[in-house]
Amino acid sequence: MSVIECDVREFEDKDAQHNISARQIRLDYEARQHAAQAQQAPTDSAQTADTHAQALQVVPTVTGRAQTRWPSGRRGDEVKKEDGGAASKGTPQAKDANKPKKRHIGVDPEDTGDEELAQSHFLSTKHAKRVPGQIDNCVECGVRFTVTPYTNAAPEEVYSGGGLLCAKCAKDVIGSKKLNGRSTVSREKRRQIQSKLLDGHKQRGAKSLLQLCIEKVAKHINQIDDFGDMPPQVLDRLSRILSKSRAIDSTTIQLFLKPDIDVVSIYDCSKLEVNDYKKMLAFAPVISSLTLLNASQFQNPAMEYFTQRIKALKKLHLHSANLIDDTHWQSFFIAHGGSLESLRLEFLDHFFTLDTIKIAVSECTGLKSLRLEHLNHLTDDDAVGELSKLGRLEHLTIRLGQDVTSGALMALIEAIGNNLRTLAIKDCACLDRSVLTAIQTNCHRITHLKLTGADKLPFSEFSTLFSNWQNPPLIKIDLSEVGSLNTRAKSDQDMDVVGAHDALESLMAHSGDRLEKLDLHSCRPVSHAALCSAFTEAVTYPRLKKVDLSFIQDVDDFVVESIVRCCPKMDFLTVSLLASSSLWQPI
Repeated sequence: MSVIECDVREFEDKDAQHNISARQIRLDYEARQHAAQAQQAPTDSAQTADTHAQALQVVPTVTGRAQTRWPSGRRGDEVKKEDGGAASKGTPQAKDANKPKKRHIGVDPEDTGDEELAQSHFLSTKHAKRVPGQIDNCVECGVRFTVTPYTNAAPEEVYSGGGLLCAKCAKDVIGSKKLNGRSTVSREKRRQIQSKLLDGHKQRGAKSLLQLCIEKVAKHINQIDDFGDMPPQVLDRLSRILSKSRAIDSTTIQLFLKPDIDVVSIYDCSKLEVNDYKKMLAFAPVISSLTLLNASQFQNPAMEYFTQRIKALKKLHLHSANLIDDTHWQSFFIAHGGSLESLRLEFLDHFFTLDTIKIAVSECTGLKSLRLEHLNHLTDDDAVGELSKLGRLEHLTIRLGQDVTSGALMALIEAIGNNLRTLAIKDCACLDRSVLTAIQTNCHRITHLKLTGADKLPFSEFSTLFSNWQNPPLIKIDLSEVGSLNTRAKSDQDMDVVGAHDALESLMAHSGDRLEKLDLHSCRPVSHAALCSAFTEAVTYPRLKKVDLSFIQDVDDFVVESIVRCCPKMDFLTVSLLASSSLWQPI
């Protein structure tokens, strides 16, 4: 005797006390089933059609809530009971039921009846409606899923019967195309592309294998134990990519440190601490070139450790190392100033005073490249006068304060101008004709010239510099924001416009053959006539690649076409499109 029979008998004995017989209930149920089958046997094809129509009415109507179709379980059995029970073997419906049916993945093989009828009612047509909230089967894999407003319909050329696709199959079948025809490029991707174009970076064709490998390594940087024997240029590109995402910390910094490496360039040190800077010399004791940007935690203990352990440092670039006091700066220059060839310091705040500048100048006798920007104490004539003692300088970039006079700047150019190849003076309010005359007289080897921020200097004064200048043609010229705040009388401003015409002609006549980059950003006195005269059909500038004419009001379509025609190697042309230009089109 089975366990089930024991339970049934035990249940019958227990209910017998209450005049209830489970056996009698089961026998009555079987009798009703046999009677229903006997009644259903003489049904014809018309009654079968009525049965189909009643099954179609089982499909629920759409309401505001999520709609589901009843599975062929309990509710399906109830519908069958209402229709009079199952059909006999002799009927056409029974014959169809005996046929082998396809088995879909994720669907119960016993699911029959109103489920198939409802599915054929909704999805057998080509124009299947997507009702959000309903439960449906994917026509590709058969998986049941909930329909959403983003559910894709199966393409008619692949599935003639129509239907809907789940999210996974939609990606495989439809691919990267959307049915509404919109681009699949994400908003973040479009923003990155536009940002690179504005920064002057463009991608021609597919990425190189080296670039793809570098990006893949940067993406999985936390899973890498060692870079191996990578060349310095590849390490530099990796450092730039990781610094952009601020992924360099106490763990990843070790990947760039080896005993035989002599160049360390970290472009974002915001997550490094004092011990990490000490670790650099512990792992790479022969560093000759050190670049640390955003080094806000490069403090006195780290500088003291560097001063004691470093051997032959030739290039130093520190940005935002504003917690190092003058005592440690002076000790560093006394110990290693003789080996330095390049020094670049930015954003040192109230440290690096005049006394430190004097010691640096006296100790760094072999300095060839100097760049000082955003130093609070480089704002008077005394500090500028100390720089004139660096007679071997070849590259000079300084950002001066408002208290510097043109006399001190003239003295500096007269002292070191003969060897200079790069001269960059930024945000200098004292720049005037006397300084330009000093440059013309003393500088004869300049290739890169940058004089920016002289907002009160008339642009016409540059005709003094470029007329009869005994200097080879320049490669890069940056005269941005010159004359942008000219507050003189109207008649004088008109004279400046006429003078700017002559100055631009003199500039292009002097350096047009070798010029590669020209920046006239915010040079308001430059007129339409001056631009048309400089970029005529009769002249050609074979090497000019980058031109910036932003915020020049007279730039129009004709000027743009003239520049493109005169510069066969033009890569970037930056303009501020005005309402008068036909190039101004809403995006």
